[in-house]
Amino acid sequence: AAAHVRSVLSAAIRRHQAWRVALTSFSATQRIAMFILELARRCGSGEQMPFKVPLPMRRGDVGRYLGLREETVSRSLAALQSSGLVAIDPRVVTVLNAPGLQAMLLAE
Repeated sequence: AAAHVRSVLSAAIRRHQAWRVALTSFSATQRIAMFILELARRCGSGEQMPFKVPLPMRRGDVGRYLGLREETVSRSLAALQSSGLVAIDPRVVTVLNAPGLQAMLLAE
Protein backbone atom coordinates (compact mmCIF):
# COMPACT_ATOMS: atom_id res chain seq x y z
CA ALA A 1 0.00 0.00 0.00
CA ALA A 2 2.82 2.42 0.84
CA ALA A 3 4.51 1.71 -2.51
CA HIS A 4 1.27 2.54 -4.32
CA VAL A 5 0.91 5.83 -2.44
CA ARG A 6 4.51 6.75 -3.28
CA SER A 7 3.88 5.89 -6.93
CA VAL A 8 0.73 8.03 -7.10
CA LEU A 9 2.43 10.96 -5.35
CA SER A 10 5.47 10.68 -7.60
CA ALA A 11 3.28 10.78 -10.72
CA ALA A 12 1.40 13.81 -9.38
CA ILE A 13 4.67 15.63 -8.65
CA ARG A 14 5.97 14.89 -12.17
CA ARG A 15 2.74 16.26 -13.71
CA HIS A 16 2.95 19.38 -11.53
CA GLN A 17 6.55 19.98 -12.58
CA ALA A 18 5.61 19.51 -16.24
CA TRP A 19 2.85 22.13 -15.87
CA ARG A 20 5.30 24.58 -14.27
CA VAL A 21 7.67 24.14 -17.20
CA ALA A 22 4.79 24.51 -19.67
CA LEU A 23 3.54 27.72 -18.13
CA THR A 24 6.95 29.33 -18.14
CA SER A 25 8.59 28.12 -21.34
CA PHE A 26 6.01 26.76 -23.79
CA SER A 27 4.35 28.75 -26.54
CA ALA A 28 0.60 29.29 -26.37
CA THR A 29 -0.05 26.50 -28.86
CA GLN A 30 2.17 24.12 -26.90
CA ARG A 31 0.28 24.99 -23.70
CA ILE A 32 -3.03 24.21 -25.41
CA ALA A 33 -1.65 20.92 -26.79
CA MET A 34 -0.48 19.93 -23.31
CA PHE A 35 -3.84 20.91 -21.83
CA ILE A 36 -5.69 18.74 -24.37
CA LEU A 37 -3.39 15.78 -23.77
CA GLU A 38 -3.81 16.13 -20.00
CA LEU A 39 -7.61 16.22 -20.37
CA ALA A 40 -7.40 13.10 -22.54
CA ARG A 41 -5.30 11.35 -19.90
CA ARG A 42 -7.78 12.25 -17.16
CA CYS A 43 -10.73 11.08 -19.27
CA GLY A 44 -9.02 7.82 -20.14
CA SER A 45 -9.05 8.74 -23.83
CA GLY A 46 -6.29 8.11 -26.27
CA GLU A 47 -6.37 4.40 -26.90
CA GLN A 48 -7.59 4.75 -30.48
CA MET A 49 -7.63 7.72 -32.76
CA PRO A 50 -9.54 9.79 -33.32
CA PHE A 51 -10.78 10.28 -29.77
CA LYS A 52 -12.97 12.95 -28.26
CA VAL A 53 -12.02 15.10 -25.28
CA PRO A 54 -14.76 17.20 -23.67
CA LEU A 55 -13.84 20.81 -22.93
CA PRO A 56 -15.14 21.32 -19.39
CA MET A 57 -14.72 25.09 -19.45
CA ARG A 58 -15.04 28.09 -21.73
CA ARG A 59 -12.07 29.40 -23.67
CA GLY A 60 -11.68 32.33 -21.27
CA ASP A 61 -11.44 29.91 -18.34
CA VAL A 62 -8.91 27.78 -20.23
CA GLY A 63 -6.92 30.95 -20.86
CA ARG A 64 -6.90 31.93 -17.20
CA TYR A 65 -5.86 28.38 -16.26
CA LEU A 66 -2.95 28.49 -18.74
CA GLY A 67 -2.01 32.14 -18.35
CA LEU A 68 -3.31 33.10 -21.81
CA ARG A 69 -5.89 35.51 -23.18
CA GLU A 70 -9.17 34.09 -24.53
CA GLU A 71 -8.27 35.27 -28.05
CA THR A 72 -4.93 33.45 -27.83
CA VAL A 73 -6.68 30.24 -26.79
CA SER A 74 -9.02 30.54 -29.79
CA ARG A 75 -6.14 31.25 -32.20
CA SER A 76 -4.11 28.34 -30.81
CA LEU A 77 -7.03 25.92 -31.13
CA ALA A 78 -7.56 27.14 -34.70
CA ALA A 79 -3.85 26.60 -35.45
CA LEU A 80 -4.01 23.04 -34.09
CA GLN A 81 -7.11 22.42 -36.20
CA SER A 82 -5.58 23.86 -39.37
CA SER A 83 -2.51 21.68 -38.86
CA GLY A 84 -4.74 18.59 -38.82
CA LEU A 85 -3.94 17.59 -35.24
CA VAL A 86 -7.42 18.21 -33.81
CA ALA A 87 -10.98 19.01 -34.85
CA ILE A 88 -12.76 21.61 -32.74
CA ASP A 89 -16.44 21.66 -31.79
CA PRO A 90 -17.71 24.22 -29.27
CA ARG A 91 -17.38 21.88 -26.25
CA VAL A 92 -15.41 18.93 -27.65
CA VAL A 93 -11.93 18.53 -29.09
CA THR A 94 -11.44 15.51 -31.32
CA VAL A 95 -7.79 14.49 -31.28
CA LEU A 96 -6.84 13.29 -34.74
CA ASN A 97 -3.10 12.92 -34.14
CA ALA A 98 -1.97 12.45 -30.52
CA PRO A 99 1.65 11.68 -31.50
CA GLY A 100 1.69 14.98 -33.39
CA LEU A 101 0.48 16.83 -30.28
CA GLN A 102 3.14 15.07 -28.20
CA ALA A 103 5.81 16.04 -30.75
CA MET A 104 4.77 19.69 -30.41
CA LEU A 105 5.71 19.55 -26.73
CA LEU A 106 9.24 18.46 -27.63
CA ALA A 107 9.71 21.13 -30.31
CA GLU A 108 11.38 24.38 -29.34
